[in-house]
Amino acid sequence: MKKWFVRLYLPAMVLVITIGMFFVLKFGYAKTPPIIIKPSHFSGPAEMGEVVFRRFYMPIKEAKLIAFGIPPQPAWHREILQAFLRSAKREGVPFEVIIAEEQMPSLDLKDLEGLEVVKVPTNSGTKSEVIDEINKHAGKQVLLYLPSVFSTHLLKSSPIFQLEQLLGRKIFSFTTGPLALAADQEFIIDPPCLGAERDSGGTSELGCEILRAGRGFYRKKVEQEQVFGRKQETTCRYLPSYRRFKRIAILRRFHRRPRSHPRRTQFSTSANSASERHDTVRAHSHSDGPSSKPRWHRGRNLCRRI
Repeated sequence: MKKWFVRLYLPAMVLVITIGMFFVLKFGYAKTPPIIIKPSHFSGPAEMGEVVFRRFYMPIKEAKLIAFGIPPQPAWHREILQAFLRSAKREGVPFEVIIAEEQMPSLDLKDLEGLEVVKVPTNSGTKSEVIDEINKHAGKQVLLYLPSVFSTHLLKSSPIFQLEQLLGRKIFSFTTGPLALAADQEFIIDPPCLGAERDSGGTSELGCEILRAGRGFYRKKVEQEQVFGRKQETTCRYLPSYRRFKRIAILRRFHRRPRSHPRRTQFSTSANSASERHDTVRAHSHSDGPSSKPRWHRGRNLCRRI
């Protein structure tokens, strides 16, 4: 090797490696989230709810208390939760009590006899009413029915953290929300992904995480008019994003960095105990017009149990 090459390029290579190591040690290294379920087609939102329950059967059974957050609208988000509850009953882990945020729409539970529904304010200053109901039904299979911004662990202002602090334990939670598969669809993200200076409600981080989840598919073709889904894993919470009708679903499990309330997450393939926080985000889509009816088409089911 020529001496001039060694004198010129070797110091440059050492400098680049040193700088790279410095940034990795200082800011951490975020791995690509491992996939739990490969991209999959589903016949409708109900099937997605059933798959989510089966995938997390043991953690749900052990946790007893589950939080499930959905946007109040559109109505098909509730189909996911209703199918989740019916699947739990079929699998021998029926929920006995639903503690619902009083402002959330009612669920269709006609075929779930014996399921008690209690409506309380879940975002009051003291959380006394919801805590009293949780303690009253201790030992039973209980589901907290919340808005998505109340159940997620991705928002530092989320009421789920205060509930965990008051209860003295972690809450296993699922959360649903919208997902864009192209740049011109980003307006549907709810809550929107805004800069810190514009995020007056403190909900932007959830929208930004959903936005990042979909951007990997902007240049990929997804079969139209089919329910499509994918699950990915991280270590602290689950984020399945779900799109209906030319949309896609993704589930990620997120691990917070050591610093408090980070914007980005680190990922790990390690398994979680039932006491860990889990957060599921499933994305929705809008119909093609105000009068158009959503249509569900069964596609090739690619879902894999892991």
